[in-house]
Amino acid sequence: MLYLKYKNQLVKQVVYMDKSYFTKIFRKYFGESPNRYINNQKLDFCAKELILNEKITIEEISLNYGFSDYRYFTRKFKERYGEPPRQYRKFYRGRIN
Repeated sequence: MLYLKYKNQLVKQVVYMDKSYFTKIFRKYFGESPNRYINNQKLDFCAKELILNEKITIEEISLNYGFSDYRYFTRKFKERYGEPPRQYRKFYRGRIN
């Protein structure tokens, strides 16, 4: 589900309610929009992958988790973690070894 874009049709098929109503309910329980929640979950998976799997490039990781635009991924990653993915990987990878 993390790879799917949040679309009207998907919401109707999965939860059988209007997208705006679903968004309102979702925001009430999770404190953020479905789009932001999904993106944050994807970014969290990417962050773990950056540390645990040094053999895969950052670009490959971003693509594997549904980010088709590397610049967008880098911008969102930096917003969430305070540093770009390359620095994040270098810093935390050094702490594991």
